Amino acid sequence: MLLNPTRLTHKISSTCVLVPIKHTVEKFANPSPGANWRYWWWLWINLFGNIVLFLPYGFWAHECFSKKNNNLFFVLITGVLISIIIECCQKIFSLGVFDVDDIILNTIGVLIGAMLFIHSGKKELRQELKTDNHVF
Repeated sequence: MLLNPTRLTHKISSTCVLVPIKHTVEKFANPSPGANWRYWWWLWINLFGNIVLFLPYGFWAHECFSKKNNNLFFVLITGVLISIIIECCQKIFSLGVFDVDDIILNTIGVLIGAMLFIHSGKKELRQELKTDNHVF
């Protein structure tokens, strides 16, 4: 919905895609007849857009839950819950399609964001230790 604002003016039939990955793989393997560059553009935007939109949350949430022992677990759980809420709202308000693939891709985005945060923190720690004349 965020990447295609025209959806706000046209109600979409409220459907659910509950089989993971199958629908997305079928779109790549069997494109629509007469598929042009727009078809492929929106397919890639949908695929990577769901991941990229949740990268910042994974980065931010890891900092928020950093005092917990299993903070990566809590980051992933909250990311999944937020994604499920978004998909349920799409279904309830007929603004999109409830798609399990979106939940999976959003969760991948949260995980990548959290891992980027972890990696950036380690890099900063190494730089601090080197400037303090300590060997790391």
